[in-house]
Amino acid sequence: MIVLYCLLGVLGGLFLLLLIPIRLALDFDGELSVRLRYLFLCFRLYPRKEKKKKKPEKAAGKRKRAPEKDKDSSSGLSSFGKMLKEDGPGAVIAYLSELVKLTATAVKKLLHVLTVDRLELVIRAAGEDAADTALLFGKICAGVYPSLSALQCVIRTRKRQVEITPDFTGGGTQVRFHVRLHAIPLRILAVGGGFILRYLAYTIKDADKDTKTIQEV
Repeated sequence: MIVLYCLLGVLGGLFLLLLIPIRLALDFDGELSVRLRYLFLCFRLYPRKEKKKKKPEKAAGKRKRAPEKDKDSSSGLSSFGKMLKEDGPGAVIAYLSELVKLTATAVKKLLHVLTVDRLELVIRAAGEDAADTALLFGKICAGVYPSLSALQCVIRTRKRQVEITPDFTGGGTQVRFHVRLHAIPLRILAVGGGFILRYLAYTIKDADKDTKTIQEV
């Protein structure tokens, strides 16, 4: 019983950890900065810290190993080549279209999982002269506002502040934005698990179809 209680406690702790949101912060003010935070841990995803240069090897007689070929990419290409040779281009096109469909569905569900807590965007549009500035300002407004409205239909946004103004002083176009968003890890895992299950179901169904075709022949 003690082992069972310990196991239940560990599972309960993992479940609670998966309910704690992961927070992502994106800042741009001349330079992009991306930070990831979970509980009290904070990771800087970009820009990354520069790695220390390795010291040159002292032993001159040692030969450098030849770089190994990328086995993953070659295996992927060979599998597509095998499918193309055995099943024909129609099967490859059907497989790729189904994979794109599954990926698009997963991405759409993943975007619904995200929540933007704060979005701030400041743009100062400046052209070579007043007419060019006004034209640039109109183009930016025509591109930014519809894009943000479409994005807000997909991703839940709590607070949004957008400021686009023309700058007739000729100081140059400036862009600054701050984005804070979060997601529940359990919901992200649910989306990933659903994608894997749908992909496996498709591959099993396709394999059964090929088996029936072979038996009929």
